[in-house]
Amino acid sequence: MQTDATEVTREIDLPAEPDEVWDALTRPELLEQWLANDVEIEPWDGGGIDVATEEGEHRRGVVERAERPERLIIHWWEVRPDDSTRVEFRVVGLPAGGSRLRVTETRTTLPMAVAH
Repeated sequence: MQTDATEVTREIDLPAEPDEVWDALTRPELLEQWLANDVEIEPWDGGGIDVATEEGEHRRGVVERAERPERLIIHWWEVRPDDSTRVEFRVVGLPAGGSRLRVTETRTTLPMAVAH
């Protein structure tokens, strides 16, 4: 679902409990299975994230909010920290088991004070 030109939201139901989904979003060895081949993350408010792919893409960022296991928000950028993407992950347990993961990406401007 696209709400405007700068925001995209996707949602998927997963056969995993919220804690397992949280681990897949915050543990480097699990992120390296689906996101990039080299990941460092400090999954707490104000922590850092550093992601590098085999194709040469390199992103750095800041964890804005970490609320285990429901919500993770990061700001990250490839070249210029003032031109970033805000990514919000929302995890909700489903009554029949499993989880729903909602990912909202928003192109944004990160305040330079935070970017350093």
